Amino acid sequence: MVESAAYELIKNEGIQEGVQLGIQQGLHDGMLQEAREAILDNLEVRFGSVPGSIAAIVRGISELPVLKALHRNSAAVQSLEEFKATLAKVQD
Repeated sequence: MVESAAYELIKNEGIQEGVQLGIQQGLHDGMLQEAREAILDNLEVRFGSVPGSIAAIVRGISELPVLKALHRNSAAVQSLEEFKATLAKVQD
């Protein structure tokens, strides 16, 4: 099958768009993962081991602004119970 120049151009543009979207999604996913780990690291350094229930909730959050707020909160709370209460508010 002989493909026209226009078809090739459209196909190449589609491929490039797909690659760009993949890169953007990968960067976003990486930022989410980094934010989650920063929260859990803060809590671990401050309070010792982090209960699996808290870690699971943090790992399930997929909004960067929420994770950033939780990161700040993880540095300021006085206990894991206080952080857990903050998580409960975020989940509502």
